[in-house]
Amino acid sequence: MVGIEKDILILLSKIRYVTESQLANFFGIKRSYLKRPLKRTLKKMCTEYILKKRPVNINYFGYRENSYIYYLDGSKEYQGEELLKVIIGSEIFIRMVREGYKIRRFFRNVQIDNEKYDMYIEYVDIDYNIVQILVDIEVLNKIDFSKYENLQTKVKNSTIPFIDVPDILVVSPDFSEETYLKNNYNNVNIVDFSMNKLSKYL
Repeated sequence: MVGIEKDILILLSKIRYVTESQLANFFGIKRSYLKRPLKRTLKKMCTEYILKKRPVNINYFGYRENSYIYYLDGSKEYQGEELLKVIIGSEIFIRMVREGYKIRRFFRNVQIDNEKYDMYIEYVDIDYNIVQILVDIEVLNKIDFSKYENLQTKVKNSTIPFIDVPDILVVSPDFSEETYLKNNYNNVNIVDFSMNKLSKYL
């Protein structure tokens, strides 16, 4: 196993699920004719039972995905809301890598005190600082800000060694004025599903 196959496996060992278009973005492939070798490699890896694939067709509040999702053979298969969260999580990882951030840790479904978060990401920013963030992906258009109360105390009850109180990144289609008025937390940032402003909060 050489070259791009190894890179795909390394990527999937970190994020577990990735779509075909996300892979193309990860490897910087923009022209359609350059995507053919990638498609052949993915087909080969599926034929050899290294990967499994299934079609996805998502159009949800500005986030569109119409290709295939790939994952290691034997991995858990997600449906519906959980599948959308998985794909959005992979999108965040890939955008961060493409923008030059070095990701040290990337965990899904982490528990902090009695609260569950969709992701924990630890990375090195462009100024070489170690940054830790928690990510919530709210696909049901409801943000429960009470979840972020007393976070300074809650992180002390976590097995994750936090350096400081982490920022919270919420990916949500809820951008109403009411939502902004409810957000009284300086460390809670909200981006929509297009994630065009993601780098602003990293």
